[in-house]
Amino acid sequence: LAVIFFHKLLPKAEFVALRDSDSLEYLKSKGIYNKDMDFRPDSTFFFPGEDPEWVEEFLSKHGLKEKQFITLTIRTSIQGYITKQREADHMACLRLFLDKWVSQIDLPVLLCPEVRSEIQPMYDLIYSKLSSELQSKCIWMDHFWTTEQAKAVYQKARIVISMEMHSVILALSVGTPILHPRFMEAGRKAWMLRDMDLEDWLFDIDHMAPEELFVAATNIHRQYEASLNRVRKQMTRLKQ
Repeated sequence: LAVIFFHKLLPKAEFVALRDSDSLEYLKSKGIYNKDMDFRPDSTFFFPGEDPEWVEEFLSKHGLKEKQFITLTIRTSIQGYITKQREADHMACLRLFLDKWVSQIDLPVLLCPEVRSEIQPMYDLIYSKLSSELQSKCIWMDHFWTTEQAKAVYQKARIVISMEMHSVILALSVGTPILHPRFMEAGRKAWMLRDMDLEDWLFDIDHMAPEELFVAATNIHRQYEASLNRVRKQMTRLKQ
């Protein structure tokens, strides 16, 4: 039905902008064209909002230091698309990652949401199931925040690890390296990382061992200036 709708609507549009090349090629494969159809970066890359006063107060309150903590954002079955069993497998994988990160790297982790509905699942499926030692190194955000606040925190974080794409985009927009362990049903948008030559930071969480995510995070952590340069290079290219 979607393809039929696209066939009728998109050729008549003034222009069609796709935020990743995979979506562009998909439309072409279905014989859907427009006189002005091409790749355009997601507008979230250019979100102008800031909240510097709030972020300084937030970091101070939780004992977080700039570039000395990472963030984790989850996506669960509460948003649909996956079964409870897959959700359980995903969360178990991320808990094992946290165990490795805290025990070997010893930098704190902010457990933060992209959407309001994921605040309680983060507590139930991640934080509450951690050992007391792990909990002491993790901060569960029990309230929602603004886009400006999220962007400000991501700018201060060392690495942003998110199952949600727009947290990834916000982090990249302020120069912070990312890891994106997503499931395929979350959509084609993840392939924009391939377009940005960052595909090695993209994972299919259904086929990913905790060790793989840990190795990727450790590589970023230990080669941090090189990782920052990768992000800077791609953001410069996007803004041209």
